[in-house]
Amino acid sequence: INPYAGNAGSLLPRRIEASKLTPADLASTSKLVLTRVNQLPQPQIRALADYMKSGGGALWFLDGTHDADNTRALAEWFTQPE
Repeated sequence: INPYAGNAGSLLPRRIEASKLTPADLASTSKLVLTRVNQLPQPQIRALADYMKSGGGALWFLDGTHDADNTRALAEWFTQPE
């Protein structure tokens, strides 16, 4: 989300398909916007959980068909011991 035209401003988004998200991708950002997410494989669920547990911020628009499954799987990772 960039309120400025072109590549101006401090918020330069980088698009990554959620099912291909890696811990390395998440290590380079402090803000994450998710929208229209398909069902996520366990490695991506784990990467998101670890990212959020370590203080990363996420804005998740619940506009995908698998959001209930994804958030349920994410909640399971949050309840596992470190």
